[in-house]
Amino acid sequence: MIERYTNPEMGRLWSDQKKYETWLQVELASVDALVEEGIVPAADAKELRAKANFSVERIDEIEKVTQHDVIAFTTSVAEFAGPSARWLHFGLTSSDVIDTAQALQMRDAADLILSLVDGLSTTGIVDRLLGEIERIDTALFDERVLWITAGKNEHFLRLDIPATPPTTDLPWKGDS
Repeated sequence: MIERYTNPEMGRLWSDQKKYETWLQVELASVDALVEEGIVPAADAKELRAKANFSVERIDEIEKVTQHDVIAFTTSVAEFAGPSARWLHFGLTSSDVIDTAQALQMRDAADLILSLVDGLSTTGIVDRLLGEIERIDTALFDERVLWITAGKNEHFLRLDIPATPPTTDLPWKGDS
């Protein structure tokens, strides 16, 4: 992301810190599921949850050696968690963690977009044609907000926005 063009909250959602926090959330949820299945001892899971942490700087150092982001991440967490980290990443692939975490980040990003869009439905969109203002249309924006909201209700963000017929009756254009 280009920092000067990025909403600060959105930038935080896609930072390395947030990415690894989300990876850790996925890893710990997996351990919790393995406890329920009787595979991981509850005491080990409790200890892992209490001690699990990571350092972005350390992950970067480890990745230079391993050339593998998830191994670098799990190694950093293990340095904090100690022996209970043996259950970290147990039965998972890198894609399991990365894909699930990205889905969670996308959900959070969609929620942020909706919070930023909320209340903007009366904002006009200016269309220009050859440098001249052709129309100011609030209906088009209303429709975009409606589609984004509909996408959220269906658990995904819909980006296919249908076209709206242009509004050409501007008060300052007069009769032609």
